[in-house]
Amino acid sequence: MGPSGPGTHWSGAPGPGAPGPGLPGPATAGPGAPGPWGGPGAPAPGPAKKRRAWLVPTIVGVVALLVGVGIGSGGSSTPDSSAEPSATATASDEVDALKADLEKAEARVSELETAAEEAAAEPVETQAPAETEAPAAEEPVAEEPAAPPVAEAPPAPEAPPAASLSQQNAIGSAESYLDFSAFSRTGLIGQLEFEGFSTEDATFAVDSIAPDWNAQAAEKAQSYLDFSTFSRQGLIDQLVFEGFSVAEAEHGATAVGY
Repeated sequence: MGPSGPGTHWSGAPGPGAPGPGLPGPATAGPGAPGPWGGPGAPAPGPAKKRRAWLVPTIVGVVALLVGVGIGSGGSSTPDSSAEPSATATASDEVDALKADLEKAEARVSELETAAEEAAAEPVETQAPAETEAPAAEEPVAEEPAAPPVAEAPPAPEAPPAASLSQQNAIGSAESYLDFSAFSRTGLIGQLEFEGFSTEDATFAVDSIAPDWNAQAAEKAQSYLDFSTFSRQGLIDQLVFEGFSVAEAEHGATAVGY
């Protein structure tokens, strides 16, 4: 603020002690005149317009500064609302979709309830049990006569085991003795043993030939009668002594006429 003279306000209005309109003011002192405090004289104050001229730009600048500060603070504090419409639209679409799904689900539930009520209202038809047919009488089947049992063939005789050389010689000797004279079974085996054959080979040879021992007893009885006379019992005893059995000896005695 610039200096103000006596009798004027800072705004340019007349202060106390200023001369009213139409009144002459105090005489101005020229240069070098003594001032109010006895000092050298000061230049007289200029007109009031010059003192107010600097206030207008100052006030305008302050107002402009305040307006700028307010705009800046308002611009920085104001949120960016450009994204709000997009977010609002997305949320609204999701809500609409959920509502549509809910309506579809409710409609489906209603359909199922209606179908269940209709099914419960329909009468259940009970099927009558099917008539059971009586089983047909079975016709008697003539039984075929059983086939007669097939007679089993007798087992084939086992082939005699192959004779050793000693056994073959014993068989030859036994046949030679029988061609020369009659023998009982035990008498022929003893004769072969006397010739040096073993008991096993002699027995094998005699059993292999297997002559008719009753015929041998009869032939032996006749040879005794040709050589000497015998009673029946004496003849039987002689045949038993030769190795024939009692039955064979009796058969021999009977065969020669006793």
